[in-house]
Amino acid sequence: MNPDEQRFELLKLERQLDEQFKKISLIGQLPIQRDDFEQIIQKAATLLQGQRNNLRLIPDKVYLLLMIFCARFEDTSEKGFWEVFLGKFGLPADFNTQNKCRDRFKEARRSVPFFHFPDEGYACVTPVYYHAMIPQLCVQDLVKLIWRLNKDPGWDVVTDLGIIQLAKMLPATVSHLHLAKPLVRFVQSANSQQIATELIHGICEHAHLWEEGALQSDEIALLLENNPAQKEIWELLKGQREESTIDLPVRSNFPPPRWQWDIAARQLQLVFPKQYVAETTRPRYYKIESRNYNVQSNRSDSFWIVEAIALDNLHIDLSNSGRLSIDLLGDNGSLLHRWVIKVPFDDLLIFKANSQVTNARLFPFDDGIARSLHN
Repeated sequence: MNPDEQRFELLKLERQLDEQFKKISLIGQLPIQRDDFEQIIQKAATLLQGQRNNLRLIPDKVYLLLMIFCARFEDTSEKGFWEVFLGKFGLPADFNTQNKCRDRFKEARRSVPFFHFPDEGYACVTPVYYHAMIPQLCVQDLVKLIWRLNKDPGWDVVTDLGIIQLAKMLPATVSHLHLAKPLVRFVQSANSQQIATELIHGICEHAHLWEEGALQSDEIALLLENNPAQKEIWELLKGQREESTIDLPVRSNFPPPRWQWDIAARQLQLVFPKQYVAETTRPRYYKIESRNYNVQSNRSDSFWIVEAIALDNLHIDLSNSGRLSIDLLGDNGSLLHRWVIKVPFDDLLIFKANSQVTNARLFPFDDGIARSLHN
């Protein structure tokens, strides 16, 4: 095709993106495959004819798509973003051409006022990586991290933690692992932390269901069909073993218990996720008020693993607006860990059902959403 024909094709794509952009919060959520990206950028390169001044001929939304999926699909760790991106067009990565690209990016942003672009960091590259969801240079390390999370604290625990608690745990988790700096920034940066947390939580939830036999691999792939970032990570994850170059220190991990509603039994339960205890003393039971509840614990490497358990009929005064102290005790009544949790007492309790609709997690009023509904 000649440049005029390519321009016509890109304008057709622009009209399609008008509708698709309004259905997503991040441009990287579009179901664009690598082959799609290569075809679009080839059309844009033909249109440019090696002239940076022709960048204005690329429609706004198409230009944004090309920048963001370049960060999504291409490894920019060695050459940097601009050299890789401009090289796809056959343009030099000199100062003037980069400035032309930055100016074009600012113009294109004005056509999508409904999208959030972070103001922190680099004016152009930072928001591009933000919308890419998971940059390609982070993918392999993220897969390793998710495998390690299955060992400590476990995919089941990560799933039970929920987004809010996981967001609090992840920065400390990656800080003591030997991970590449791009992934550490992806997990810890204020611009991308929420995206990283939701991505990791979603993958761990699917992986847990796969590990338990509740979902088959092809069923998960189908569920992720419209989420190319998660699908790519899932495909890599299932093709690898747990062996990893990341070393974990020996340490205890005590994810807190949580309240849930057993939908079939119609009763409130207190759920204890799997616990990892790096002590010589064997865990024996949970003590809640004056009652003891036996636990199943097994030795594995340097840990005692306390299996997950759901307790009901606790005989707790739920009208009490105070807090409940819970102890994990070992041999001879030695204290291994103590939690203090809030007793649910509100007139209105909001629960969120799991994907299998077997139980529902208590939605904390501290998040603000439930509080506004209550008022």
